[in-house]
Amino acid sequence: MSRIALIVALVSCLTLAGCAAPNIKHEYSMAPGAGHHSGITRALALPINETAKTARGLDSADEAVARLQKEYLESKGITVDQPALRSYRRAFAVASDRVNKQRMSGEAGSTSSAISYGDLVPTLIQELESDAQIVIISNVVMRTGEYIGGKVMRWDGVTRREKVGTGMISGAVPVASIHSIVYDAKGNEVLSGYGGLDAIFETNIAKRRYDLKEDLLQDEGFIRERICISFHPYFGSEEYCRGLR
Repeated sequence: MSRIALIVALVSCLTLAGCAAPNIKHEYSMAPGAGHHSGITRALALPINETAKTARGLDSADEAVARLQKEYLESKGITVDQPALRSYRRAFAVASDRVNKQRMSGEAGSTSSAISYGDLVPTLIQELESDAQIVIISNVVMRTGEYIGGKVMRWDGVTRREKVGTGMISGAVPVASIHSIVYDAKGNEVLSGYGGLDAIFETNIAKRRYDLKEDLLQDEGFIRERICISFHPYFGSEEYCRGLR
């Protein structure tokens, strides 16, 4: 191969991400052998930020996150059911009451009084009249990022250059991530993963303070990529999330 041809091949490889599997380093857990397969064609995606306490400001992009998550799943050939918030809350109340009564009567076959979200999934699917094979819950949560030199921050699978005002900074800083959990129709947890969304504050060294970002969670390109990261490696370890912007 000529030198020019080699350079062209390398550029094409990097552009198309076809040379090697992506190196996504983020916190996740996935049940062995539980990745997506062709038999999974419908998902029930529940309202964003309904299953965890959300810090002030981190709910500002709920509609965008829900829309972009639906687009991402549809790009994988999955039909997505998104119940209205009122319908979901009604179904959640019914499911919680039913499981509680089953536990008290011994029908559930468990003596534990602790109820996990997975215990509610079968009833949620039934009450929301869905035939989904998987149920997805997602929350925008506060996490900890770290400056790794100058103005570059890293957390939950992403590296970003942030505004720091004047000077340099190091150490930990609060950030926002999306936490996505996938359950099968029986309520077994299949995947739990995080994808870094955005820095929450701009660091002003001169004034020795954190300023809340005015454009917090406004970049839909970043949100789209980070949703993909939060699902990695459910759709295959070779999936490449960059470039989804």
